[in-house]
Amino acid sequence: MLNSLRFYLLSISCVLSLSLSASLCREDLQAPTVLNELATPLWAQEYIGVDLIKAELNKMDDKSLIKAAVFDLGFEADYISLNRALEVPPQMNGRRTMRAHHGTSVVNILNGPEGITQMMDLMSLRAITYQSFYAYSFRHYEQNQSYPKVISNSLGWSKESIRETVELAHSKDILWFLAAGNDYPNPVRELEINSKALMVGSFSPSGLTSLESQNHPDLLILAPANAELWTINGSGEPHLFGATSGATPMVAGTVINILSLVPTLKREDIKSLLQLSSFKSAENKLGKQNYPGLLNGFKAFSVAKKVKEICSHEEDKSQCHSRELKDISNYQFKTRLQVTCDDILNSSCDGAKRKELINRVRTKAFLGNKDAMKVLNCGYKGLGFLKNAEYFKFLSEDVLPIETMKEKAQSALNQDIYQISYYRYLSQYGEDFIQFIKDHPLLSEYRKNELLKL
Repeated sequence: MLNSLRFYLLSISCVLSLSLSASLCREDLQAPTVLNELATPLWAQEYIGVDLIKAELNKMDDKSLIKAAVFDLGFEADYISLNRALEVPPQMNGRRTMRAHHGTSVVNILNGPEGITQMMDLMSLRAITYQSFYAYSFRHYEQNQSYPKVISNSLGWSKESIRETVELAHSKDILWFLAAGNDYPNPVRELEINSKALMVGSFSPSGLTSLESQNHPDLLILAPANAELWTINGSGEPHLFGATSGATPMVAGTVINILSLVPTLKREDIKSLLQLSSFKSAENKLGKQNYPGLLNGFKAFSVAKKVKEICSHEEDKSQCHSRELKDISNYQFKTRLQVTCDDILNSSCDGAKRKELINRVRTKAFLGNKDAMKVLNCGYKGLGFLKNAEYFKFLSEDVLPIETMKEKAQSALNQDIYQISYYRYLSQYGEDFIQFIKDHPLLSEYRKNELLKL
């Protein structure tokens, strides 16, 4: 999607924007555009309520650091944050050291300058040069009798033996988050589906599933990433990252925040919590109710907080947590809204007031108030962040805006944009759109055939 993006450095106009973090005024944060529509630089963090979760955690004394590991290609020690002394393996290609952009980007999504969590005890970084290194890494934990609670794994698998390692990790109550892959519409790997890994897919700034992300009923959740996720690369530079490699640490970091509140939650507890708190995905709105929803981090955190209080006097807290996290009534919140779109737009001269108003509305939207979603749609649109506006409109509606999606897909093809989420729903656009592709003068026969497979 690189040729569909333009980047804008934020300047003093930041104070007039819908910035939800003071750090958005830093000049190295770039605001991406998709089809010439602007998104806030930290759109993905904002979509799942990272700032609101951190604010809640900052008020709490009863919280724990959570041990975590990252499995990736390698890492750059100079450009990641460590809270303890540990080995930082580089990325290798045979005997040659490579610049570790991928792994460094993943770690920075977790705990970098604009990371998801401040509650991660990063106890292990493992460079997976060969598939056998998964088992080797786990033996290292066994030898030291020290295990992570969370593993963030943004690499695909190719060997059946890895599943045995994941089963062993599961027996130790380790939550293993795995990137679902970026090869849609090709078949997914059965060895990943039939494992105890918690698989994560990606969605775009519009809310639609990313074009290449795998998606199927065995996925845990879709998280915001696509190709516009802000992070720090292996050269220490801010850049845009994404796909399911970026979505996976978004979910792992969110779960670390939740575990810091309730450390004893198990795999099935996390599945219940994330799935029952999620927003409807495009596939859900098309009738595929067994497909994953969109990550709603703030609601998941809020439900975990509620359940912790409910179970505080229970003798068997673990059993209580599991029971209450399956009770749909615990996902209901009072969400009366007292802020209007005009309140937001008329606060343009007071950045602190605007931030406070927006956060009040976002809190209600994450907890299920559709009027709050409509206010956010209006507010973001009035302030020029059309992608954010599109997302909150998407959340507020129970059906997909097929005609609008079709128009945007046509616009993208006319601009010769290679990848964009609107293409994924080509089968919904009718025969006239199929003919539009077949007759398009800018498309090669190869591209036409690839699109018509979708």
